[in-house]
Amino acid sequence: MELKENLERYTRYANGDISCKCNLEVQDEIINDLDFSAYDLNNSYFGGVTFNNCDFSSVYLSGSNFGGSIFNKCVFRDNRLVKADWDDTVFADTRFTGLIAFRTTFLYGNYSNTTFKSCKFTRAVFDCSNFENIIFENCMIDESSFDDCIFKNVTFLGCNFHGTSLENIEGVIVQSY
Repeated sequence: MELKENLERYTRYANGDISCKCNLEVQDEIINDLDFSAYDLNNSYFGGVTFNNCDFSSVYLSGSNFGGSIFNKCVFRDNRLVKADWDDTVFADTRFTGLIAFRTTFLYGNYSNTTFKSCKFTRAVFDCSNFENIIFENCMIDESSFDDCIFKNVTFLGCNFHGTSLENIEGVIVQSY
């Protein structure tokens, strides 16, 4: 089956429109210019996938695993990531707006030229990640961890932190109010 057929079938299953069990697993592919906004990706697996210029606006992503994937010039808007595994991912020139991440891991990530606007991170773990040219704007960061990260030109604008760990950080954190 083609990727779009798999996405449509899985979304119908997730919405309860078909009763036979199905799953969505994609590995080691390159996906270009795809608008995922019509699909449900909860509990999906995208391992080692490269996404170029993809739109994930309003996609439900809870329970998903995108470990080892690369996101180039992608857009995330109004997404929910609950108990998801996004470890060892790369984000380049990517925008997140209105993301809600709860108990999600982003361990060993690499972030460059990426913005997070009006996002909420609760019990999210970014440990051992690299951040370069990053802006967090008007984000709520609760009980999360950035331990052992490397920051180069990372700015927090109007962000609220509560119970967040920033131990053993290399680099300078700029916080503007």
